[in-house]
Amino acid sequence: MNVQGIGQSPGQANAAGRPDAPAHAAHGTGKRGAAKNAEQTQDPSAATGGENVKGVVRLLQEGHFKGVADVRLRINFYDELAAIEHANMAEVVEDKVPALLDGVNAELDALLASGQLDEEQAATVTEAQGAFNTAIQQAVDQFLNGAGAMNQLVADVQQAFEALAESLSPILEALASAEDGLLAPSDEPPPSGEPSILEGAVAAAGQEDPPPAANNGWETFIADLRGVFNTLLEGLDTGLSAANPLPPLSKPAGNGVAYDKFLAIYNELRGIGVEEATAPSGESEPVDTIA
Repeated sequence: MNVQGIGQSPGQANAAGRPDAPAHAAHGTGKRGAAKNAEQTQDPSAATGGENVKGVVRLLQEGHFKGVADVRLRINFYDELAAIEHANMAEVVEDKVPALLDGVNAELDALLASGQLDEEQAATVTEAQGAFNTAIQQAVDQFLNGAGAMNQLVADVQQAFEALAESLSPILEALASAEDGLLAPSDEPPPSGEPSILEGAVAAAGQEDPPPAANNGWETFIADLRGVFNTLLEGLDTGLSAANPLPPLSKPAGNGVAYDKFLAIYNELRGIGVEEATAPSGESEPVDTIA
């Protein structure tokens, strides 16, 4: 699979979490600048040069900072943290998306190799399969190039599968109907005095009514295909969610007003609106995801 976009710059990775942000945002400007200057006393570890940056990022990943300092430093080093998260997500995509495509394509290849499709049906399945693969690749490329967020990637993959299922449904319904027709009993009555095959089976089983016919394979194909897809999509979603390099945000430590102020800035950087933002300090755990 052609998975591209690895090794991009921190600015490009930052765009994945914030599509409307400039490719290379300088520290100390805009809201992050206001966040840096809001407190008169700066943490010495908040220096932005060379090894100090790596050191602060590492301490954030280890959960060293608490309360206001935790949120403020996540704002100050948002670009660096976003780049790490995006690199982690790229590794997940490289691993999980090919597995998802392999699983779905194996089911479609088995359908094409069944020998039950006429030429037109086989062409339709092949076209739908190609469209699915193309849509998945485009979604991956968009995500890795920094033009889409994690939730958008998962939604695009889901949408591609629904389009595939919609294309397959008429064909599978036709195959199921044809198979039911082959299994249906003849309309001609049996010779006089002879019990029908169905009557004989009922009598032998001691039943008043024949057992319901089991669903044939074509009727369950979409459900089986969806089961394979959902399992693989869940693996992708779980892997992407675990790519966040940071522990959950710590609770405020006695300075709720300042904490809420920085948290609002942090949520805005992450693209979370007021209605989605965390409840007032102490009422719930803050949601923490960079992208």
